Amino acid sequence: MGARGKRAGARTKARIPRRALALLAGGVVALALWIYLVWSAIHFGSSARGGDDSDWWLAGAMTVGAIAALFVCMMLLVQAGRVAGVAATPPPKAPRTHGGKRAAR
Repeated sequence: MGARGKRAGARTKARIPRRALALLAGGVVALALWIYLVWSAIHFGSSARGGDDSDWWLAGAMTVGAIAALFVCMMLLVQAGRVAGVAATPPPKAPRTHGGKRAAR
């Protein structure tokens, strides 16, 4: 079954841009890093509760790193969705008029 009608063109396969794939791969790497950091924070936290006081600093550092990794993961995945056309780019904002209601008249 080919294209029908006089103006019907050949169908092309929908392709995901390479940039979207690269962003998606970066998001997956950031997600794997987040999983490792959360696991490490749990491990250091449990050993710190066992009496090793220096592990509290490591557990805190791992927690902050996990927060940063999850933030980067979300940002990369949202950007990949925008590049692939899955998520819409927000419309530009209208320019603001300065001076309030009186100046707008």
